[in-house]
Amino acid sequence: LSSYVEAMHGEAVRQRREAAVSSREAQTASQRATRHLHDAIFTALDSHMQQADGLRQYVSQAIEQETDIETLRGHTVLALEEDMRTMQAKLDAARAEEESEEHMLDSTSSSSE
Repeated sequence: LSSYVEAMHGEAVRQRREAAVSSREAQTASQRATRHLHDAIFTALDSHMQQADGLRQYVSQAIEQETDIETLRGHTVLALEEDMRTMQAKLDAARAEEESEEHMLDSTSSSSE
């Protein structure tokens, strides 16, 4: 009986060691898998952050360009309005001069008669 108990004790100790080794190996494998998962998550997150930053820069540049275009459009409208006022003033002056000449011709014609 005592040899049987010693044999069983030895077998139990061996199984415990194997279980402990197996448990450590499983824990190590689990930790390794967790690290790989974290690396994959961080890599994907970093990629998405870079894409988001690129998109943010693109939108920012588009807004700046649109603002520049609106500013240019505003300046162009102001310049065109100024040109129109200048041309209208010249046209009004030309009409006034023409009317004045016609008036002078009419008065010269009527005084000659």
